Amino acid sequence: NLGRFAEAESVMLRALAIAEKNFGSDSPAVGNALRSIGDHYSDRGEYDKARSYSLRALAIYEKLEAPGHTSTGVAYILGDLARSSRGLGDPEGALDYAGRGLKLHESALGPAHPDNAVYLVDIARLLFETGQHDAGRAAARRADEIIREHLIRTAHVASEEQALAYSSARPPAVDLLITVAAGSPERAEAAVIAAWDSAIRSRGQVLDSMIERRHLLVESRDPELADLVGTLRRATERLAKLVVQGPGGLDEQAYRATLESASREKERTELALAERSAEQRGKLARSRAGLAEVAAALPPQTALVAFVRYGRLDLTTRQGDKPQPLSQSTPAFAAFILSSASAVPVVVPLADAAAVDTLVARWRTTTAREALAGGRAAKAGEASYQKVAEELRRALWDPIASHLGASQQVFIVPDGTLNVVSLAALPTGDGRYLIETGLRVHYLSAERDLASPDNVGSRG
Repeated sequence: NLGRFAEAESVMLRALAIAEKNFGSDSPAVGNALRSIGDHYSDRGEYDKARSYSLRALAIYEKLEAPGHTSTGVAYILGDLARSSRGLGDPEGALDYAGRGLKLHESALGPAHPDNAVYLVDIARLLFETGQHDAGRAAARRADEIIREHLIRTAHVASEEQALAYSSARPPAVDLLITVAAGSPERAEAAVIAAWDSAIRSRGQVLDSMIERRHLLVESRDPELADLVGTLRRATERLAKLVVQGPGGLDEQAYRATLESASREKERTELALAERSAEQRGKLARSRAGLAEVAAALPPQTALVAFVRYGRLDLTTRQGDKPQPLSQSTPAFAAFILSSASAVPVVVPLADAAAVDTLVARWRTTTAREALAGGRAAKAGEASYQKVAEELRRALWDPIASHLGASQQVFIVPDGTLNVVSLAALPTGDGRYLIETGLRVHYLSAERDLASPDNVGSRG
């Protein structure tokens, strides 16, 4: 962590020699030391050395594995080997290692464990890099589903601080899908649909869960609903603990059966509560909405524009180059667009987030300055605002305007710093503002708002 790699290497090699002398060459201590050295060389980009040490560690871990017992240790080593193989320009070998690691990890901890998503995102990236886009989308979407379901369960039973911390550290499955959809020159329809559907289902889930938790506290005071609310809370806690703790002493089949039983219990309770509570019915329908439900709820002569701030990933790696970790990305904006006149959604890549955030900050400063001026020097102030606001319009509105067709109303889902921008107040370039063009602008907190029972599409 301090960047003193030579000293670290010397210490780790000494630790390996001591472990071999004291515990034998096939001992767990030697396996752990070999794995640490392999990680060290991988971090330095010395992938030949990394793979050599990891293979030695793998042989020890596999020899120590009890018959019929699966541990996560071998799975982790296989993940290390996938990383070094990718760095050596061998994506097919990396895929094999990562796939084997995922299978073992699922066997050890169950199919819904959140750490499976880490393997799946790595596998998805490798699949995309090797041109296997259908399989890549499937892996990324499965990772997103695991992450999302775990996040919802966590948000229901953990503190708000813990839920937000997990959300910020989750594997970047949605970022990967958006990167592929926005980065492809042809922007294939299947890629756009997969990316937007996942973004819809993931947007604002932590805050939605926190709000629902508060609503349940209110409904728990209703004698008719109190028992169901308590049952739902206990069922959610039980399922969350089962997923995170893994099978323990249960064999794989028994653990899967226990998980399925806990999941069914939670779903039955949710449906029972929804039958008794109109508010819960609405929340349940909204929480399950994806792109198909949102598109079906889009009123005639309207369009939906959903901005996303995502981490754009670098999916190109040459042999010998150090692969960019999935935790490192370039913050950027994109816009998903669907017109009621068209059944085909599109994605438009926008500028990097640093450039957009700078424009938004300048726009806010200019707007605040003119508000404080109280009408003094109006002509100069208008000119200053027009200049700054036109730059923002060119960055955000101009790239999407041609996709709106003849829409009379547009629903806007902002993200990041765009939550403070009034698009209707941007100049059109012909002396007018967007609000004066006849296009009605309606803001949503998330695309799922359109699919809620009290559809906002009927309001102006």
